[in-house]
Amino acid sequence: MSRFIEGEPRTQATLFPERIEDYIAEENPVRAVEAFVDALDLEQLGFQGMNPKATGRPAYHPAMKSIMPVRGALGVRTVFNMLGPLTNPAAPPHQLIGAFSADAAKLLADTLSGMPIERAFVVHGEPGWDEASPIGEFILYDVRSGSVEKSIRTPEDYGVSRCQPQHLRGIDPQHNASELAKVFNGEDQGPHRDALLMGTSLILEVTGLASDHRIGIDMAKLAIDDGRSAAFLDALRNHFAG
Repeated sequence: MSRFIEGEPRTQATLFPERIEDYIAEENPVRAVEAFVDALDLEQLGFQGMNPKATGRPAYHPAMKSIMPVRGALGVRTVFNMLGPLTNPAAPPHQLIGAFSADAAKLLADTLSGMPIERAFVVHGEPGWDEASPIGEFILYDVRSGSVEKSIRTPEDYGVSRCQPQHLRGIDPQHNASELAKVFNGEDQGPHRDALLMGTSLILEVTGLASDHRIGIDMAKLAIDDGRSAAFLDALRNHFAG
């Protein structure tokens, strides 16, 4: 008896898609968020030593050292775009995860509920972005070990005004970094600030530092208005400059 099945193509079935990219249409608005993050120039914000090629210090957990070089060499998105939050070797007890689609959000939430976590939020927002934003309502899965609760939240729940997607789209690394710094320094009172406030509120809520999203957004506003966010940005600059 032959040890292997012969005459059958090995490509007849796959457990995972070759690339998560295959499930995200080119016109999907989530790519706007991705483009902004990828284009963010941290050196423009004043950070030094942010180039792994120059410093030899890639910013990932040591347990990922065998995987990250391969993923980087492939140059395409892989299933790790979804598996990353689920296989984080740091095992954070709290997580805020953005999903590129409503189906992906549910899949991530259901999977997380079977893991030893304290609490996680999985979000997917209008108009198809993998985050909560002032653009419109967003799905929120509140996940604890053994349970998943779904809700719909809106910018109005956070006391912020709605905006259009173009108000949050980036331009280039220098512009993006400059706009982010304006929020931290209290100069920007528009949609960029509102988006940051919503995201910060979610983090404060999921970690238990705020009892609900309303208190969370008040805490986030105060941190900007009293200068703590600007001081934090300066401290980060000084840390990386050293």
